[in-house]
Amino acid sequence: MRYLLLIFVSSLLSLVSGQAIAQAESQRLGVSRQIPSSSASDQSFWTQAQRLVQTQINLINRIERASASPEPYPAFAAEGQILLHQGEVDRFLKSQYPNPALLCTRTNGVTPAGSNLTLEQAQVYCALYASTQQLLPLRPVLERRQSILAPTRGNPLAIGQPSILTVPPQRLAVPVPRFPAPEPPVVGVAAKTPISGYQPPIQPAIAPSQQTATTLQTAKKFLGQAVAAFPPSARFTDIAETYQLNERNTYALYRQEPSLYTEFLSQPNTGIARVLPSEAYRQQLNPLGNRLSPSVAERFPFPALLRGVGGGSDEESTPSSVRIGPGEEFTPRFAVRMEGGNFEIAQQGLDYGFMVDLGEVPLENLDPTLKKVRALSPQTRQFFLNYRPPNQLASIQVDRQRFITGKLGQVAFSEPVQQTRAIASSIDRLSPNAPAMLNHTYLMRLVQFQVPEVVQTGGTVSREQRRYLDQILELPSSDVLVAFRPVSRRADGSYTVLWQVLTQFPDPQIEDVEKYIKLQ
Repeated sequence: MRYLLLIFVSSLLSLVSGQAIAQAESQRLGVSRQIPSSSASDQSFWTQAQRLVQTQINLINRIERASASPEPYPAFAAEGQILLHQGEVDRFLKSQYPNPALLCTRTNGVTPAGSNLTLEQAQVYCALYASTQQLLPLRPVLERRQSILAPTRGNPLAIGQPSILTVPPQRLAVPVPRFPAPEPPVVGVAAKTPISGYQPPIQPAIAPSQQTATTLQTAKKFLGQAVAAFPPSARFTDIAETYQLNERNTYALYRQEPSLYTEFLSQPNTGIARVLPSEAYRQQLNPLGNRLSPSVAERFPFPALLRGVGGGSDEESTPSSVRIGPGEEFTPRFAVRMEGGNFEIAQQGLDYGFMVDLGEVPLENLDPTLKKVRALSPQTRQFFLNYRPPNQLASIQVDRQRFITGKLGQVAFSEPVQQTRAIASSIDRLSPNAPAMLNHTYLMRLVQFQVPEVVQTGGTVSREQRRYLDQILELPSSDVLVAFRPVSRRADGSYTVLWQVLTQFPDPQIEDVEKYIKLQ
């Protein structure tokens, strides 16, 4: 009996020690060999799953931004984050079920057998697994992007060198001299460069791979399935939407601003706009950037004029526009920006205009005849209403220069020739800019053109294109009288303004456009 008891105790000790050794080995290998018991808390599952799904949403956005960045380090950081996140997701999945691939293959709308997961939990489990699997092939893609972007000398990210961050990255763009602000372009005249023989450096331009975009879209689709299976109380933040909201608040109106002026914006040809500092539209050459990325002017263009009833923000109404070609439209726009504390008309192409500060005059007091505006002298009022742009391209550029310098001379308008000099000398000083003052009303005459590229560059029209010469040289235009009033100012120096189109004049016509091209 004593020997039987000794044998039983020895067997029991061997079994316990064997289980301890097996458990230690499985922990060393990072593998859970047992299915979790039914006592596992649902709350623990949802908490961990929500954190991992949110992390993966952020990671996908990080990969997207790294794929558009001209620097190698975002790609390097995103590649490492994929590896770390993959390990964390694997540990979570295997803590719930030892074989994710097997479980997700057998899950067909029913609660999976052999697991303690509910149907909703299994859906989250498998969607997270499928989405994470999509990210793994992106690691070599990001690694190749590092090799393309990184300099080959003195940088640890170069091909054949270990990826260890030991030295700061080298700039891929050559610094550009601080030139003064460019003057308005002159069409048909060769302009000199600021420095003789100077060639501006070319910014990096490496487009994201189509493979990356397609893979990330698939990963987002699986994540969307995971989010849909969470309880209604779960909340997720799309960091991409946060970036877009921050950018919109930087360059566009606040969403609630149009609602403050509903009564005014319900009138025809009215609107509300954000007038940005001119620095926002200028190309920043010294900061490293990707020239394939759209500029601020492309992402947030000047607001369109000539709206119908119910105008307002750009998203709330359809602008009046003129189609000038397949997929292209000419739209008169409120092209005003801030320059040194002044409202200034943007000098783009052949566009030009002039404005004057009327003082604290309500917009409601203005009408197309301007007879109620006491701040204007009769001669100035006549000039705003009767000025006519020239029909020769060179003369248009001369008029534009006269308004910039304040030397009006004999500008053209519909008055007898003998009165031209007398009226021009007696009107108020008109220029493309005026000091910005809150709650003041500004009157502006705005002339805009859609200049064909071949005319701007003095290009050549081939023999095959001559049959379409009329379409190639088509030059749509607009001439409007606009009043605007700044109603608020932000800390960055930008203003929110209300505007109203008072009169739309006949579209200016340029009769000698063909002089500025070459025929093959």
